[in-house]
Amino acid sequence: CPLTMLRLLQWVAWCVPLAAAADYNIVNLDNASFSLLVGRSLPVFVRFDKEYPYGEKADAFKAVAAVTARSGKKMLVASVGISTYGDKHNMDMARKFGFVPKGKEEIDSTEMDKSFPKLMYFKAGDVEGSHYSGAVTKNAMLKFLGIEEKTCDMLTGEFCTASEREHIEHYAGKSAAELQAELKALEKKSGTTLK
Repeated sequence: CPLTMLRLLQWVAWCVPLAAAADYNIVNLDNASFSLLVGRSLPVFVRFDKEYPYGEKADAFKAVAAVTARSGKKMLVASVGISTYGDKHNMDMARKFGFVPKGKEEIDSTEMDKSFPKLMYFKAGDVEGSHYSGAVTKNAMLKFLGIEEKTCDMLTGEFCTASEREHIEHYAGKSAAELQAELKALEKKSGTTLK
């Protein structure tokens, strides 16, 4: 069993960075890879949605994944894309977690559009999971996960990215008049380039 666990960890170490780089720190799962990561040693927050989600809720989930990655909290953020056409990928997962309406075999595209995404949280070692029923907004999901978004502190430089630190250094020591002149120049520049 330790050899199996070692292989799993090697697989995760290889696949997770690739998936994270490809989709905003979100690990894409399917019915084959789900059991390899969910219910293991890390908690997992999973979005079940159409294969190629878009819109405000998808953007909020991507933002949660990015904040989670930066927070240092040991947690996976994952997505299972459910297809309502063709081979109907991961429809079995939708049935397994109770997303298919009673009396139906599958979800159709109109049901997918109005009742998804579905979100679930799996604690470490938990394969059943619990349904998330809160608002699908960045702040609500972060609160549910117990993650505080750390923003750049302009005075101390704490939690600032390299780009933010460059800006802080660029503007450090400038007088209010110099900053006002630079702001006017930027406003003038933006007024001509955005027309």
